[in-house]
Amino acid sequence: MIKTIRRWALGVSLGFLLLGLCACSSQDSQISELIQQGDDAYAAGRYEEAVQAYSQILELDSEQDEVCNNRGMAYLNLEAYDQALADFSRAIELDSATAIYYNNRGLVYYYQGNPEAAIEDFNLAIEINGADANYYANRGDAYSEMEAYEEALADYDQALRLDADRVTTYNNRASVYFKQGQYEEAVADYTSALEKGLEGETEDAAAVVYWNRGEAYRMLQQYQNAIDDYNQYESLETKLDTEFYMKRAEAYVGLEHYEEALADYNTAIEQNSEDAVLYQGRANVYYQMGNYQEAADDYTVALSAQEDAVSLGNRGYCYLQLGQLDAALSDLNRCIELDPEYAWAYYTRGQILQEQELYEEAKADYDKANELVSSAS
Repeated sequence: MIKTIRRWALGVSLGFLLLGLCACSSQDSQISELIQQGDDAYAAGRYEEAVQAYSQILELDSEQDEVCNNRGMAYLNLEAYDQALADFSRAIELDSATAIYYNNRGLVYYYQGNPEAAIEDFNLAIEINGADANYYANRGDAYSEMEAYEEALADYDQALRLDADRVTTYNNRASVYFKQGQYEEAVADYTSALEKGLEGETEDAAAVVYWNRGEAYRMLQQYQNAIDDYNQYESLETKLDTEFYMKRAEAYVGLEHYEEALADYNTAIEQNSEDAVLYQGRANVYYQMGNYQEAADDYTVALSAQEDAVSLGNRGYCYLQLGQLDAALSDLNRCIELDPEYAWAYYTRGQILQEQELYEEAKADYDKANELVSSAS
């Protein structure tokens, strides 16, 4: 799974406007004081307090488009999307020529799962101000959500032409490359994100980029690089889930570091003892280590959730190695029922039949295995 970095939670959010009014009357003086309170609270991440201050301003003067925008940003950070949408729409009613209001409303639509509406607003922001990298980056994210990857890449490219230091954009462009199977390009972009530095980004931004690059390295079968990045992720992320341990275990398996892989699968199963996929992964490790009883036990757990030919064949082979020929034959018969073109299964069943001194049947299976291998080459 590729992770993303939330754009609007980067220190002082890109859509927030610092306000300033001349205190020409007692009301203006009160508004100026409330603006300072709201801005200070927002900058400190006290978004509920900021909402209260901005709301008091709007009770005194409902025509303040910038205050509507800033309260909308506070609501956005609180994930109060309906209130944020109302505030940005009101800001647009009051001033339809300010690009950032459309951008911010687009962000709300994006987080509400409506990328089409988000793109319409990002388009309007870009029409008003086509020199702001944020708008292209945000539209790129919406296109990516719609799986319109070519359009997303074009927007990310433009965002980086306008601002070559955008860590989130390198990460998100890399994620599009990853989804398209362009893993080398993804690695290059994740590396650029790390080289640009992560100052001012969210606290977990570095962890996200290391995780994502590790996933790209794993897909490239560059397992040691993947493990190095997973370990960096581990040093930065306080809550490690079963997916982390499973993916790192897969990389260890790629290096044939089975003890390390086993340790990660054990930890994952401790966290989630109901996940059959984890038992299948651990069974494969036991199988490679020659621990056939442990492998057979784990395959049994995995197969109780869902039958598949490979696991049946592997458990059958384990039973063969353990001398349990009837159980082995039963598994290989079922394996071949599920996948009649599985050459290895015929070869293994031939071994079982040979052990049972059923030589004609064994020869037939060996011949079938050779036939399938020859036709595939």
